[in-house]
Amino acid sequence: MKDIVKSKDEHYEYTHKLQKLLMKRDTLKKKMITIKMDYIRIFGELRMEEFNLQVQIIRLKKEIAWIVRKQNAHEAVDLEQMKSEIDQQMNEYKMQIALMAKEYALVSDAKECSKEELSKIRHIYHRIAKRIHPDLHPWLADNEDVSLIWHAACLAYELNDLEELENLEVQLNFLMEEIESDEQDYEFTFDPEKRIERIQEQIDELNQDPVFDLCKWIDTEEGQEQRRSMLNQNIETLKAYIDSLEEKKREVSERSRSCLIH
Repeated sequence: MKDIVKSKDEHYEYTHKLQKLLMKRDTLKKKMITIKMDYIRIFGELRMEEFNLQVQIIRLKKEIAWIVRKQNAHEAVDLEQMKSEIDQQMNEYKMQIALMAKEYALVSDAKECSKEELSKIRHIYHRIAKRIHPDLHPWLADNEDVSLIWHAACLAYELNDLEELENLEVQLNFLMEEIESDEQDYEFTFDPEKRIERIQEQIDELNQDPVFDLCKWIDTEEGQEQRRSMLNQNIETLKAYIDSLEEKKREVSERSRSCLIH
């Protein structure tokens, strides 16, 4: 598209609006990641126990259905065959369990930052974003070195890695000395009004994300205790259900053996 040329004052006004909205959007994204990490850190073990029990229930139901199907067909129940077939069906759940375990391990090992460190992280990221954010400076998108620094900065921002952000800013300062120029001072390669509207829509969508509902469980000790109580109750209910399914599995297994004998 043809470059949109603005006056110096207009260019500054649009650039300032875009910077504020982009920082607001990126701060919301980071807050969502932080909420998820806090939730996993606080409730991770209980979540994994609950999910493991739910998977155990799914497996027991499949085993019962498999035995009943063989019984109705007047076929012998081959436990090895049943295990092999159901193992294949359960692969997806095994992967989910492994992923949850990995998430919990990563969050448990994550470094917690002080308010001062978080403030430094935010300010360094904002300085980097003002200079190379792709939504603000699309003309830099084709520069491989800039792109690498930007993606690394986003990751470091999400992980609260202050040292890495400091290192990246040093690299960026050196790189931008070589490529910065006065070109496009008052030009946009996109429609700034439409871009502002699009980013505001993204912010509105992020504000409606259900992840923010998790705050009621992690922001206060009372909320955390209430959530732990709910998870523990769910776990006890699931354990009782598993006992009943185990009993049902024994019954259908005995009935199957009885039918074959007769």
